[in-house]
Amino acid sequence: MISLILESYSMDFLYEEMGDYANAYAVYNQIADNLENRGFEAEVNLPRALAKKCQEKIST
Repeated sequence: MISLILESYSMDFLYEEMGDYANAYAVYNQIADNLENRGFEAEVNLPRALAKKCQEKIST
């Protein structure tokens, strides 16, 4: 599971670097949902915050 999460973060950073904030937003939320479903409540904060930043960039 950890490797899948790390791979997802890598993909997100790439999406952000390319300016594809919609895909980055979706993947960050997917990471957060997966963590939450596995009971990692505290770890959910980072991907949710990163998703919010992407959402703000999409809105502007």
